[in-house]
Amino acid sequence: MLMEQLYTVGQVSKLKGVSPRMLHYYDELGILAPRSVDPNTGYRRYTLDQMLELDAIRMCVDAGIPLADLAGLQGENPEVMVAEILKEAQLKLAERIDALRRTKLSIDDYLLEFADERAMPKGESAGSLAPSVAVALSWSLDGFDAKAYLDSMTELEMACRQFGLARFLKRGMVFSVADGRAWTFIGVASVDGLDARAGITVLKLPEGPFRGIEVVADGVSEAFAEGFSLAKGEMASPHKDAPACVTLTERWGAGLGEIQCAVLFRAHENGLGMVLPDDRR
Repeated sequence: MLMEQLYTVGQVSKLKGVSPRMLHYYDELGILAPRSVDPNTGYRRYTLDQMLELDAIRMCVDAGIPLADLAGLQGENPEVMVAEILKEAQLKLAERIDALRRTKLSIDDYLLEFADERAMPKGESAGSLAPSVAVALSWSLDGFDAKAYLDSMTELEMACRQFGLARFLKRGMVFSVADGRAWTFIGVASVDGLDARAGITVLKLPEGPFRGIEVVADGVSEAFAEGFSLAKGEMASPHKDAPACVTLTERWGAGLGEIQCAVLFRAHENGLGMVLPDDRR
């Protein structure tokens, strides 16, 4: 009868890339005990089938399962426990993959905005924007208030995190010229998953032609205040060339070595769209 091959701590360490100290720690926690321990030397030995157990343990750790949750894997029903832990690891990985996907969407958008002169005019400009959607909160103040704006952005950011929405760079304020309404907003990749009870408005931002100008000031608050005044002026003095709506957006680059800050003032030919809970795609 062939004797089962046994592997030392050092051999297992080299084979699986796990330090001897960690193998000892796994044993202390009851996660993976050596198949045999020499009573005279204290040398620990592992079997080949335990390499698969170690693989499962490392996958769970890599997926973010705390070691404390793996304690007791050597109990009465180790196979059942391993299966349950692996299922938990699978769910955690799915959540991480989804979070990474959202982060990539945000990074892709930042890079596109950074490179797109049409979306980021230097001085007076005109251009055209693609369709986009945003989460928004109603703005009731007659002027710009930095604290109220920051509080609103914070609430929108929290909603994006809570409902797993990929945020875009485009953020700021939007004004409907026809009815004088205003909102703060953050552009998102999609609003799928946003709970209608969250109290967040969903807007289809104006697409198509716009004319724009970069409002430059010593600080972002001052730039927004000036842009706010320009927007109110458009709404107060309607004319045949009046825009359907106006957006003020934070300009990428402020704080990256530039002395002055700016927001982008855009007067849009097309208006806003209000997205209802049953029309979010």
